[in-house]
Amino acid sequence: MVESGVSVLVYSMTIIVGGLCKKGEVKRARELVVEMSERGIKPNIVSHNTLIEAYVKKGDFNEADKILSLIDDEGITRNAVTYTILIGGLSGLGRVEKAEKLFEEMSERGVEVDVHVYTSIIDASCRVGNMKQAFALFDECVDRGIDPNAHTYDALTNGLCKSGQVKAAKILLNEMQSNGIDANSVIFNTLIYGYCKKGLLDEALKLQVVMEKKRLKLDVFAYNTIATGLCKSN
Repeated sequence: MVESGVSVLVYSMTIIVGGLCKKGEVKRARELVVEMSERGIKPNIVSHNTLIEAYVKKGDFNEADKILSLIDDEGITRNAVTYTILIGGLSGLGRVEKAEKLFEEMSERGVEVDVHVYTSIIDASCRVGNMKQAFALFDECVDRGIDPNAHTYDALTNGLCKSGQVKAAKILLNEMQSNGIDANSVIFNTLIYGYCKKGLLDEALKLQVVMEKKRLKLDVFAYNTIATGLCKSN
C-alpha cells in the first residue's frame, strides 16, 4: 500500500465504513467520513460508493445525490461501480429514464463502461418490457468487446419470459451455453415460469429434469407454478 501511494488510514477508513454500512449504521459511517475529511484524510471513491450503495438500498436517492455532489466538489472521479449502483437502484424502482441518462453521462464523463454497468442498464430496459432496447444494448456490449455474464443473460431471459417470448428465451439459453456460460438456477426457474405461463407444461417438466441432473434447485415460486400448471391440466 505504501509503495502504491495508498494511505493506510484511508484504507482502514474504507474497511470501517464498509463494516458500519453493512450493519445498517449509515449515519455513523457518514459522520466518520466527514470527521476524517476535516482532519485532512480524504476518503477514496470506494468509501463514497459504499455510502451511496447504502442509501440506494434504502431508496434514499436524495442522500445519495448529496454524496455525489460531495465527490464532485472534492474532485474525486466517479467510476463504473458508482454508476452500476445508481443504475441498478433506479431500475429497481422503475425509474428507467433516469437510469438511461446516467448511462449516457458515463460516456460524457469518460468513465469506462464494464459488463456490470451494461447488465444494470439492460435489466432496466427489460423491467419495462423494452426488449428491443435491451438487445440493442446487449449487441453494443458485445461489439465493444465486453463479454456478457450469467447475470446479463438472467436479465434478458426474465424480460423475454415476462413478455411471453419463451422460444426466444430458450434460444438465448442455448447461445449462452455455447459461449461457455453455465445456466444457473435463476435462469432455469425463470424459463419454467415462462413455459407454464404459456401452457407448455411438458417443456417446463423437461427443464426440471435438466435442473435435477445439474443439481440445481427449483425455487418455491417455480414449484408453485408447475403445481398450478398440473392442476389446470388435471
